[in-house]
Amino acid sequence: MKKEGDGKGREEERMNQEEAIGKLSGYTYRIPEGVERNPALFYVERAGCGSYDADFEIVRDHTYPFYTLHFLFDGCGFFRIRGQDYFLTKGEAFLITPGEEHVYCNFTASSIGLIWVEASGILCGDVLMELHRKGLSVFHRGSTGEVLDSLIGLIGYLKEQAEVNDYEVSAKVYGLFMKLMDGALGKVREKKPELFLKALEYIHGQADKNLRVGDVAEGLHISTAYLNKLFHANAGISPIKYITWKRVERACAMLRETRLTAEKISEELGFYDSAYFVKVFKRAMGMTPMQYRAVNGVEKEETDQTCI
Repeated sequence: MKKEGDGKGREEERMNQEEAIGKLSGYTYRIPEGVERNPALFYVERAGCGSYDADFEIVRDHTYPFYTLHFLFDGCGFFRIRGQDYFLTKGEAFLITPGEEHVYCNFTASSIGLIWVEASGILCGDVLMELHRKGLSVFHRGSTGEVLDSLIGLIGYLKEQAEVNDYEVSAKVYGLFMKLMDGALGKVREKKPELFLKALEYIHGQADKNLRVGDVAEGLHISTAYLNKLFHANAGISPIKYITWKRVERACAMLRETRLTAEKISEELGFYDSAYFVKVFKRAMGMTPMQYRAVNGVEKEETDQTCI
């Protein structure tokens, strides 16, 4: 049974996190040159917190050597790793591991708020092995609340100390990774409103159908007005935008993995018509569906193989 003060407690926790992020905004840390490395410790190479403008994009190749965790505290973005595209919103996180090409950017000319840490140490791979084995790079709401608290604590420590203690930093990085592991493997459930989590589950299960906001509200036995309030409070966007962008994410997978036409994909994903689908896709991805397929799809893979 829910306690009467649970809602108030969640709101206070959210406000405390937002206040802490506000104090860290604009801060960037870089490890001093010449630090003597202990192979038994974790190190923070760089870390930071801030909002990034409309042309924000990071592209790295397989030579990137660090473990980097990002948490979105505001806005929306795309993340690509291992040939997969992910649409991310406020409250979600993503992990970059060494040796993998990746891209991340803001979404459709809006700013994105990120708090992040770039870590190193020979033990990082051992600690995060289970996540890598399961192919987990993106972490959704319901598992990231304590991860954010750990990020705030780590970066707050780096900002406040004139000279950091390597052992203290290592302990905080290890604690952060443990929170990430616990959340990803189902040992921690974030205190998000149950209805909001059910709405996400409903949308994820129906995103490849002609799903409307009214359908989601009806399925949860709530009004569309309350559903909108839930999404703006917990994801920072409207449910219709979330549904549309989840369709774009699904469209990317279909373009990569099938030979279906753009018209057929738009039909299967419930877009009004193929012209509208192309417009929405181009606004999100910066290219048309067929241009995306030419770069990422099965035809490219076959062409690459013939060139080996």
